[in-house]
Amino acid sequence: MGFRHRYALVVTVLAGLAAVPVSAAPPITSTPLVAAQMTYWRGTNRECSGTLVTPRVMVTAGRCVPRGKEHRSFYLRAGGVLAKGRSVSLPGRTGPIGDFGIVMLEHPYPGASEETVASIPSYRQEYAALVDGNADLTHGTRLVAYVNDRGHPLASALPRRLPYYLSYDHPTGDGHTAARSLMYRSFAGYRAREPERLDAGSPHPLLSGAVLRLAGARGYTDADLDDALLLTAGLATDRAQHVGSPIREGDMGGGVFYLDGAGREWLVGSVLGPETHVRLSLYWPWVFDTLMRFGMRADAVKLARKVLGTAAWDPKTMQGVIGEIYVHDNPVNGAVEFFRRLATGKYDPLPQDRHDSLCWEYLGTRLPDAQQATTRFYRLDTQRLAAVGDIYVVTDWYTQEAAYYQRRDAGGEDVGQDHPIEKADSPSWRYLGSDLPARQMKGAPAESRKVRPASSAACAACRSSDRSRHASR
Repeated sequence: MGFRHRYALVVTVLAGLAAVPVSAAPPITSTPLVAAQMTYWRGTNRECSGTLVTPRVMVTAGRCVPRGKEHRSFYLRAGGVLAKGRSVSLPGRTGPIGDFGIVMLEHPYPGASEETVASIPSYRQEYAALVDGNADLTHGTRLVAYVNDRGHPLASALPRRLPYYLSYDHPTGDGHTAARSLMYRSFAGYRAREPERLDAGSPHPLLSGAVLRLAGARGYTDADLDDALLLTAGLATDRAQHVGSPIREGDMGGGVFYLDGAGREWLVGSVLGPETHVRLSLYWPWVFDTLMRFGMRADAVKLARKVLGTAAWDPKTMQGVIGEIYVHDNPVNGAVEFFRRLATGKYDPLPQDRHDSLCWEYLGTRLPDAQQATTRFYRLDTQRLAAVGDIYVVTDWYTQEAAYYQRRDAGGEDVGQDHPIEKADSPSWRYLGSDLPARQMKGAPAESRKVRPASSAACAACRSSDRSRHASR
């Protein structure tokens, strides 16, 4: 059987640690991508790329995964062997929004390991790293894409690394040199500097008229569009100056990475076309759910810990920080659960009964999204002056449920002496409820409901802390 009707994907993996003995391998961090293998997938003649995020899971563009079809066989470039697995695309795709899919292999990709797959930044790390490019896109967060090098023969294909916009020597596109680095710019950045790029009637719009109308009908703000899409678009003057994106339509599904200050590369997107790409962080909760649904629990837990930026909680050695979210692979009930830290300290085990405690808030069994993981709040007994709009959490001593309040005024005393009560508004506080209020991410999976049993044993360290605080009043 020829490759004519097979589905091609470039799987990007790291090979920089190949010479390091397994026993001496360093902790999993980002390493520059330097090599790749090719997979061939029967079912369609579309050629796509993809990026390994675990040895068994690859992310790609949704349109690379045909709807209504579940593919089980994959021809892998590494050794040309036949592998088994599944492909799944995100439902409800409209244009580039939701254009995302994954491939799950029954066995690890040949030669891949946790040390060699692409590095995934945590939600917090990604939010801090993506800084808007300036007016001429000479300063800001640099991006790089990895895609299939279609010019190589089948047996030795390597990925093309695309870090620059290209300056073509002739209008026909013959010959090119690097013009400037690929740079991140948000939708708000374009609206402020080049608003015509967000007008479907302009000569070179970033998005089609259909997508812009859909976004308007759904009430998408610029922040909502930034959640779903990652832009590597150039300037409105590029065409006149014979400058263009290095990314082509056939590069679909490749990885888009940002470069940190040390030159390390972190996966943040999948290529959709020359200018607009899917932003992966919006869809990590869906990936987690899909992996759990297909029995890939270990991969789901690894992915969750990467995007949350936390390891397995050890109450004997770890110093937790308020706001951190931990994955709990619960040995008692067999569930994968998520807990938010409500106090700074250690010696407090995670609850085993899907309940809040004085130190922990139970969040459910679905991976929290980026807003749920990055919205800032403080503990009410913190010795600090409150600013208007600050969010604070207090844990009820008797019910052990978390309650969130927002400061109405700045006040002249520390918040520990000005305490809201009875889960109600007051002149200084607005009661927000038992869940941290975070901006809803349109298109992200809905937050799971909390399960609150009647009682739970609180940790001794937090109980002692709360007793001291109440006694001082």
